[in-house]
Amino acid sequence: MSRILIIEDDAAILRGLTDSLEAEGHEVLSARDGEVGYRLLSDQAPDLVILDIMLPKLGGFELCRRVRDEGGSMPILMLTARGDDADRVFGLDIGADDYVTKPFSVRELLARVRALLRRGTPPPPLPEKLEFDDVVVDFRGFEARKGDTVLKLTPKEFGALRLLAARAGQVVNYCMKCGNTATSPPLERWTATSLRSEPSSRTTPRSLGISSLCTAWVTSWCYKAS
Repeated sequence: MSRILIIEDDAAILRGLTDSLEAEGHEVLSARDGEVGYRLLSDQAPDLVILDIMLPKLGGFELCRRVRDEGGSMPILMLTARGDDADRVFGLDIGADDYVTKPFSVRELLARVRALLRRGTPPPPLPEKLEFDDVVVDFRGFEARKGDTVLKLTPKEFGALRLLAARAGQVVNYCMKCGNTATSPPLERWTATSLRSEPSSRTTPRSLGISSLCTAWVTSWCYKAS
């Protein structure tokens, strides 16, 4: 998972956040003052920083400003006991990505952490070609063959298969109408794995046209239309 640095001087909040983030599988670093936090940030290159505003030795605003002035691009989620809009606007203007006001819901904070990590994670590269057994799929040329047999797939079917090839083992929401991972209905939901075994006997979306590639690559499909 991700490496997260928490810079917070309240021991109870620090302990609670550490436990919650570690329970989600993250590696957690921590500091209780701004100077130690700044050194950890420079040395450990965290994927995300949870930063309190009111810190001893080096305040959260100044720390955030330094990080951005030095080119740091990791997401910064600021914690504040202040409810003043001016503070939130100032923090966002100097480089914070999100704000949570104390007291806060841990579930909401974790959801915000997940959202910030998604933004900072580049999508996996799309493969140019997929090969297994006697099947070759050329995504750039829109050509698919099983041995000497040409497989007929539409451009959208090529797109769906290419996306699944790039995200093997993950659940993918894919809209066949618009050809991307949109979140609006109608959606087809699949899980693809790269194991070499026979496909599942579950119903496969006919529109995907994947049944002709039945020798091995896709072993399970979970379909849901909404």
